[in-house]
Amino acid sequence: MHKTVLTVLVDNQAGFGCLAEHGFALWIEHGDGHILLDTGQGTALAENVRALGIDLGRTDTLVLSHGHYDHTGAVPMVLGAAPEVRVYCHSGVTEPRYSISGGEARDIRMPMFSMRALATLPVERMRWNSGPQLLGDGIGLSGLIPRWTDFEDAGGPFYFDPHALRSDP
Repeated sequence: MHKTVLTVLVDNQAGFGCLAEHGFALWIEHGDGHILLDTGQGTALAENVRALGIDLGRTDTLVLSHGHYDHTGAVPMVLGAAPEVRVYCHSGVTEPRYSISGGEARDIRMPMFSMRALATLPVERMRWNSGPQLLGDGIGLSGLIPRWTDFEDAGGPFYFDPHALRSDP
């Protein structure tokens, strides 16, 4: 059995010496592998890896949980630091996404610079997935998790269109 160490790199709250930022990034050390789950918006990731002594160049796998800016903003930085990284994401990760509040639609999709960075990756390093996927011995991805009941809250008024016609689960 492999030892697994999880380090939160980006979150809305941060410990002493780290920056907080709306978004998320998690560093996973599992056996000999190094997985980065999401990247945050960017600024906090750059500062916090320095503060915590984590070398993004050791990243074997980048997993993008979904296509919001606060989870994908530092994609170019990670790809630059780890040129051989494999990227796992859903095929719809680059679709437009909006948060709608008070009748105002705000674009919350993956930043264009992150989309362009992903587009430069060799095809064999991109892993488009929507179902379960093993990343290594004892660690994997669940794939898309559908919402079946009305009480399952996505955490906000998120949509694939600015008119609130297609819900972003």
